[in-house]
Amino acid sequence: MSTIEKAPNGVPTPPKLSHPAPAQQPPLLIDIAAVDVGYFATKYTVGRDVAKEGAPILARSIPSFCPLIDGAVSAGAGTSALSGVVVEVNGSQFFVGPDSAIRGSGRNARVVSDAYADSEQYLALFRGALHYICRELLTPLSPIYKVSVKRMVVGLPLHTLSSKKDSLRSTLEAVHTVPAMPWGGPALEVEVKSCTVLAQPQGALVHHGASIPHLREQNTLVLDVGGGTFDWFLMHGKKVHYERCGAYPKGTLECAFAVCDRIHKSLRDDAEIVQRVDSALLSRAGTVLINGKQVPMAPFEPVVSAILKEGVDRMLQSVQSLASVDLILFTGGGARRLYELMTVLLPERQDTMQLDGDPVFSNVYGFHALGEKMNDAKTS
Repeated sequence: MSTIEKAPNGVPTPPKLSHPAPAQQPPLLIDIAAVDVGYFATKYTVGRDVAKEGAPILARSIPSFCPLIDGAVSAGAGTSALSGVVVEVNGSQFFVGPDSAIRGSGRNARVVSDAYADSEQYLALFRGALHYICRELLTPLSPIYKVSVKRMVVGLPLHTLSSKKDSLRSTLEAVHTVPAMPWGGPALEVEVKSCTVLAQPQGALVHHGASIPHLREQNTLVLDVGGGTFDWFLMHGKKVHYERCGAYPKGTLECAFAVCDRIHKSLRDDAEIVQRVDSALLSRAGTVLINGKQVPMAPFEPVVSAILKEGVDRMLQSVQSLASVDLILFTGGGARRLYELMTVLLPERQDTMQLDGDPVFSNVYGFHALGEKMNDAKTS
């Protein structure tokens, strides 16, 4: 039993406990994580699946759509709670997660901008990805509220890499407050100790080249069609042909916007409709549901092909001769659409064209693998 003692000045001192207070839980240490905040989807890695042979990298995604909101909303009787979390950035609250389009007002436009990496929306999506990474690695039985990431690897489109690389690294190398876990407890503090910023197509090349050793001895042209940009990246092994790399600021979102505009100008501001149109384009669906009716997609094929051809023309001007290109690798969400177009435009090169086996996640897989190699080099 403890007793109250008095200091010389007569003020009581705190009682001496017979048992010391429990020590604070040490932070969860994550050696490597990768996040690819695209214009249409945000991909992230959660480590390797050690239960499977070869321990493949595990990756997930959430929509790159985070409407500004006033606060949390509880599910009412007979309804389900929305899947997502509220992320705070500079005093503003954003809803991030699988159901972000449902939480939007119906007039929250997706924006493609060169300043995207500097925006509050980018940071909200990054912190949302941190939340979901921690959600897979923590459990209710381990009340840990601090996480330390040894190395984070992220990507940027080629046309903003040189201008945004340093500022993005500075922003992400910080302590981030991310939403609490669904089983309760306070918000998490996640410290990113080191951040590496790469060109987005480089990730696909690293991932693809892991199983093909002879890529190190040839010129590989990566064509990466994402939501907001079309990037091309030419490498000879690990050496970059910088003058022949580049980007065009139109991707699959521009195609979806063009289809929406031709149906009705207001549709490009409805996130759910844009998502439906994009999915229909990428899956080659015959129709898309708009205004409760199935709208045929065939009439819009010419405008979609014209937008993609704009990017191809710009790429060919930049790369110049394709004679020294040994392999053309197609990746990104619009990879299949571009591959189909290029086989028509350049049928003589069809034998040297290859569609990425997992074009959506290929970049973030490569980021993670490269981060592992960088960590190993530091510790060896």
